[in-house]
Formats: sequence, structure tokens, C-alpha cells
Amino acid sequence: NAFRIDDSYVFSPAQKLMGRHDLISTWNYELDSACYYMRMVYYFYQSLPNHRIWKEDAKTSQSIMEALEIMIDLWIAEQRHEDDVFPQGPLLDCQNCGKPYRYPGLPRQGKGTKTNPQAGLTWTGFRPSDDECVYGYLIPANMFAVVVLG
Repeated sequence: NAFRIDDSYVFSPAQKLMGRHDLISTWNYELDSACYYMRMVYYFYQSLPNHRIWKEDAKTSQSIMEALEIMIDLWIAEQRHEDDVFPQGPLLDCQNCGKPYRYPGLPRQGKGTKTNPQAGLTWTGFRPSDDECVYGYLIPANMFAVVVLG
């Protein structure tokens, strides 16, 4: 959810248990954060389709596409959060990848409140305000995801 500009900050052991490391300041999973990123990329492309990022800077444009792919894979997996499904693949090689999302402080050992894996909605752990979700499906955030994927 929140990233650092540099990795010089030294996290405490308690912060590391919360998923904070390197360039990651918070590890709260908020569906809307990815929606805002996708919308920003879309509007940037619509406004500047001939920008050098899209034409000349293959590494940056590839990184953007990979970030979008990771987000979509995560959303698909989080539709089945209750079943402990998680995205897999070569792009998912971080220290917290390869396992279901858990966050200290959420009910059920960090899994959050019980959800229905057949609902078709994408689970989220936190609201845009950084408050924990009382229910795992934040309908406005799911609606935002539908719009940005539109």
C-alpha cells in the first residue's frame, strides 16, 4: 500500500513482522490502491500516448505491464481468499509471495473475517482510510476495480 523512495530506513523487528521491509512502508492490502495505480497509468497513456516511456523506454514500460499483471493475478487469487489461494509465477518472487496474505491484527490469525469464495468479489483487508475491513468484501473498492478494468 505505501512505498518508500529509498531503502535507507531501518525497520524494527516489530515492523518487520508487519511485512515492512526495503521499500515497503506498509503491507496493508487495500484493493483501491491498485485501482488508483491502474487508473493513473491509463490516464497517463491516454494523455501522452507518444511519451518515450511507451516508445523508447522498454524497461520502464515492461515494469509497468508486469506490475499490472501482478495486480490482476492477485485480484483473481483474492476472489478465493477463503480457500487460501495465492498468485504464483515468475513475477511473484518477493519475500512474502508464495503464500496466502496474512496481516497481524486481522481476525483469524491475520486472515480477516470469513468470506464466500464463490461470491466473485475480490477480498481486501483494509479500507482506503487504513482501517481494517469489518467484512472482507469492500463493495465500493470492488466497483472501482470493475471500472478500471472496464
